[in-house]
Amino acid sequence: MKISRHYDIRELVPPETWKKWGTSSRWFIREETIDVLELLHTKVQLEYRLDSDNVRVVINNWHYQKSGYIYKYSGYRPPTAYVNDEILKKNPNSESLHRQGNGMDVKISIRNDGVWRKLSTTRVHNIIKKYTHEFISAGLTTLEKIKMTPTWTHFDCRNTGESSIRYVG
Repeated sequence: MKISRHYDIRELVPPETWKKWGTSSRWFIREETIDVLELLHTKVQLEYRLDSDNVRVVINNWHYQKSGYIYKYSGYRPPTAYVNDEILKKNPNSESLHRQGNGMDVKISIRNDGVWRKLSTTRVHNIIKKYTHEFISAGLTTLEKIKMTPTWTHFDCRNTGESSIRYVG
């Protein structure tokens, strides 16, 4: 189920996609998206001088989270997402990059002295800005503006034809 060093395919797809396609769910995720996720994990480790076990980049957690907020549609979103989710059903005709396996909403936490702490969207954007060239080389083209994503960071790898990161929202 691992599709890269730090990610399981179930973190990138919702339960209905996993149930229908299993390990073939990988077909719905663009390679650049995985590359950007891995780079983000690595750069957070570097910035905070932590080992891998002390960094969490959460997309979907439906397959292991038993209480609290369960994320199912922060990665790939099939058409059923716009019927099953109360927030998403408000925009059933969405052409979101999530529908193409190209958009991800990440929530990042780090553990210092045994305590997990969530990084702010501003902090995540600053890490990406610090390593802009590497993120662009990995395929990142777009970030959603901080005011639109107060508790997560949205990125995608859409074709913008630009040589810098585009901010949308």
